[in-house]
Amino acid sequence: MSTLKVTALKNPSSAANNIVLNTDGSVVLPSYTSNNYIQAQFSSNNYLQSESFFSDVRAIPQTTSTTVTTADIGKHLKVTGTVTINASTGFSSGDAVTIFNNSGSDITITATGITLYSAGTADTGSRTLAQRGLATALCVDTNVYAISGAGLS
Repeated sequence: MSTLKVTALKNPSSAANNIVLNTDGSVVLPSYTSNNYIQAQFSSNNYLQSESFFSDVRAIPQTTSTTVTTADIGKHLKVTGTVTINASTGFSSGDAVTIFNNSGSDITITATGITLYSAGTADTGSRTLAQRGLATALCVDTNVYAISGAGLS
């Protein structure tokens, strides 16, 4: 797994870890490979605004039922059994996990102690993911998630 640590200083003439803060507020980052795109810029009040687009979503292989944890953020679970998202999952707003049903039969995505909305509807509760179905659950608030995908009902 690749890690990128960004340190920037307010003084435009200073640099840390080969990061340059230009007088126009833009940031020049060192070369970073691994097929990732990183963009960062300071706004006029010196807050860092950033966007990250990653080219791969790491797999967490599971062969039985599993409960989603913070270790699963930004990854995909390759499962053959029930997936549980509960109040102990620990996601913050903006955290997401993708679930792939790697079996020949339906599985259940169980919502326990959380609100799990089916995206685009007011429907809540546990969901069924069809064989070879793919769904992403996005945390939108404390213990509130929206889920969408192919083969999801």
